[in-house]
Amino acid sequence: QGFLPRIYGCAVFPDGPAQAAEMFAAQWLTGYYEFHLTREAAWSLWDDRHGHRGLSSAWAAAVYGRAAMILTYYYNPLSFEAIGQWHHGAGDFVVRPGGRYPSVRLVSVRRYAPFLETEQGIVPDLASVLDGLGLFLMDMSLRMRLDRIDGIGRLACVPADCLSSVWKGFRHGLKRLCRHHRLPREFEQGAIDYLAVHDRHDLVRLGLDVLDRYAAGAGETELLRRALEEHVDALRTAMSRDRP
Repeated sequence: QGFLPRIYGCAVFPDGPAQAAEMFAAQWLTGYYEFHLTREAAWSLWDDRHGHRGLSSAWAAAVYGRAAMILTYYYNPLSFEAIGQWHHGAGDFVVRPGGRYPSVRLVSVRRYAPFLETEQGIVPDLASVLDGLGLFLMDMSLRMRLDRIDGIGRLACVPADCLSSVWKGFRHGLKRLCRHHRLPREFEQGAIDYLAVHDRHDLVRLGLDVLDRYAAGAGETELLRRALEEHVDALRTAMSRDRP
């Protein structure tokens, strides 16, 4: 799909009893740059050729939508495997300026593993698959809100209105993953209907379940706990506007 850099090779050096280091050669994403929240509650593109430049709120929203689509596409609803340990503050998503729509890429995958424990060899039932999808959506959308001011400053929450684009990106990614995993046609709409029946209380509880998996007392965890109810309200609004 072209959302990740191509890997040309990998090896362990040195090949012997000394302490080894794993190394790899990968595609350099020429023309793609980091983007971050600024102190003015706007966004800046770190263009090293033409200097930092501002991003409009509409363009920034589209970037978050594309990032959500990429993460959702790589989610495996049958094994609960997902891309983890990504962070906007680390510049993990990069953007290529120009064009009507932003081109977004994920520069690396630090971890790809299940975020739910399952018994080895046991195929999850439909209820477990749907529950896992709900947890993934909440986890992904919460992490999408985290950044550092100007990339290196204090932790900050992206404004909750980005969740309209995040939800649309999730839906787009869900469509792609259904095709990729050859899931029944009815699964996509069934998953959306399942998520839609969650009321505010259900989503807050889901958010708390997700945050309980984060490092207790960490700055990011506490920041998201304070933002959770606002987050849930914005996510519910985005979901309701997207229904016929």
